[in-house]
Amino acid sequence: MNNNIYGIGWYLRRTYNARAASEFYLRYLKIPVIRIHNENIVHWCGNASVVGFNQINKDVKLITPNQSNNVILLFKLKSKKQFADKFNFIEQTKDIPNIPSITFYKDNEGIIFGIKEPSRQQPDYFDQYWNKKRIPQQLDEEFALKENQLGLSSIIIRSKNWIQNAEFYQRNLNLSIISESKESIELAIDEFSTINFIPGKNIQKTVSSRLSSRQSFVFRCKNINSIAKKLRYNGFTPINRHITEDQSGKIYYFHDLSGQVFGIQSRTKSTRIEDLYAERKYSL
Repeated sequence: MNNNIYGIGWYLRRTYNARAASEFYLRYLKIPVIRIHNENIVHWCGNASVVGFNQINKDVKLITPNQSNNVILLFKLKSKKQFADKFNFIEQTKDIPNIPSITFYKDNEGIIFGIKEPSRQQPDYFDQYWNKKRIPQQLDEEFALKENQLGLSSIIIRSKNWIQNAEFYQRNLNLSIISESKESIELAIDEFSTINFIPGKNIQKTVSSRLSSRQSFVFRCKNINSIAKKLRYNGFTPINRHITEDQSGKIYYFHDLSGQVFGIQSRTKSTRIEDLYAERKYSL
C-alpha cells in the first residue's frame, strides 16, 4: 500500500436532483448526511470518505446513465442476502463481468452501484481488516453507519483499455496489485479500500473541466505535489487546480487513460468533520 495516499477522500455526483439522489443512498445504503451547503448534500460512508451530490441547473447537459456507468461505487455490507430480501431491486448483469463476490444494482438515476460482504470462511485480501472493524463505524460519536452498512470499500472503473488503465494508476500513484484475473484487476489504496478495473464498452470522452464530469473522485494524499510532479513528468497535465472554499486544501484534477476525472487532495486546518477525522487518523 502507498504511504503517500490515505484512501478515498470523496466521490462526487453532479445531478439535476441532488435531494432525490441523496435520499436514495440514505434510505437504501444507510450512509448518513453530514452536511448540506446550498443545494449540495454530503454523506459520510466510513473512514474519512464522503459521497457528495451536487445540484446543477437543468440547462447544463449531462451525459446519459449508460455513459456515466464507467465509475461504480462498491459498498461493504454485513449481508448481501439481507439487502436483497429487504429491497426488491433487479440485479444488473448486462455488459458487466461476472465477479462472484459482487452484486450490482442501479440507483434512482440509473447509475450502477455494487455491494459485497466480507467473508470469514474465505476472506479476501482485505476481509482480515473489515472483520476486525468496529461495527457500527462512527464519526466522532455523531454519525454512524446503520444496520447492514459497513462502508465504502472500492471504486470500480470500466473501460475498453482497463488493463492499461490499471497500469496507469499502479505506475503513477504507486498502488500495488492485490488481485488479478481475466475479468478484473484490483489495486490497494489503503487497508480498507481498493480501486478496481473491469472491461467496459467505451472509453469515456475527456472533459475540459472537473465541472463537466458527471462523476469524479479524489484521493486523500500526504504530499500531492510529489504525485502531481510524477504525473507531469510522465506527460499528464492537470485539467484543473482547485483551492477549497475554506482555503484549507488544494486539489489537482487529472484524466486517467479511460478519460475519467480523478483528483489528488491535501487538506489541513480544515473545520470539516471528515477532514478533522482524517488529520487525527493519518497524522496529516
